[in-house]
Amino acid sequence: MNDSSTAADKPWPSVSFLLPVLNGGTLLKGLLRSIRAQDYPGPVEIIMADGGSSDDSIAVAESFHARVLPNPHVLAEPGAALAHQHAVGDILFYIAADNGLPRPDWLRSMVQPFLDSSTVMGSYTQIVPSPGDNAFTEYYCRLHVEPFTWFVYGKACNPRDFHAFYADRHRGSNWVSYDFTAMRHPLIAFAQGFGVRRSFVRRVGYDKDDILPVIQLIEEGADLAYVPAAGVYHHHLSSFGHFVRKYSWRINNSLGTQDSGFDNRAKFLTRTRRLKKYLFALYGVTMVMPVIDAVFLVLKERRACMLWHAPASVALSWIALFAYGKHFFKRASLPTA
Repeated sequence: MNDSSTAADKPWPSVSFLLPVLNGGTLLKGLLRSIRAQDYPGPVEIIMADGGSSDDSIAVAESFHARVLPNPHVLAEPGAALAHQHAVGDILFYIAADNGLPRPDWLRSMVQPFLDSSTVMGSYTQIVPSPGDNAFTEYYCRLHVEPFTWFVYGKACNPRDFHAFYADRHRGSNWVSYDFTAMRHPLIAFAQGFGVRRSFVRRVGYDKDDILPVIQLIEEGADLAYVPAAGVYHHHLSSFGHFVRKYSWRINNSLGTQDSGFDNRAKFLTRTRRLKKYLFALYGVTMVMPVIDAVFLVLKERRACMLWHAPASVALSWIALFAYGKHFFKRASLPTA
């Protein structure tokens, strides 16, 4: 559904990239270089909310003419919300230091839906492997998430599969929107290059999660435009060992907290997704189903890297079991009042 006036009649809106960073390292330079390489005809600003970097992140940002704000919250999502408050762009793109823009017309592609229709409040794309990625990193990018989330959300975790799970809502020149509901929401993250109109205001309590704002937009009836041709790099994991270390830390760090991840979005999980959340450990430790799924993923993607699904699923299951077991016995050993 397009507006009566054509997109060609409208000026390109100004854009702000919102970038929370804590020790962005070499990946930050790659992201900023890809932003400045865009052939976008409108104004583009970069706002980096720095959580107290001890490396050269601030100097790197300033060398690319980014505006740097101190982020006293340290955490990424509050930092992104802080950058939002200071942004002057008409369209705001949330992005992380480990992202990258694969093509110089990326910004044009992602802004186009906002020109096509006033009902579009957000635009997003899918993660794609970058040149030089190793097999495990490519596996993660093609799966779009780690094995646990893939197991829980299924086709709703990868925009390339949304057409098999959701009905079309509107189609534009280079995008499509789907009929989402809050309880059957897709796993779309603000942090992976999500674009939103500056008028968007997060609800109170949604500042520590990058999925809840998407659910909010769905509840508000907004069109969310999927732009398949854009793609976004995500250098989230560098190896299997990095995966084990990173998710061991994440799982252990999340225990005992109720304001992040799945627990933070619990009221928006269907019964099936809730059940799968608890069945994942059984799925992984039995090993059989991960191996079968890995074979199917290889056939689907036509990439041998998808065989990594089996060891990644098994490893994540055991990491979770050991972490929860340790947490349970620690709580049980505490003296009662």
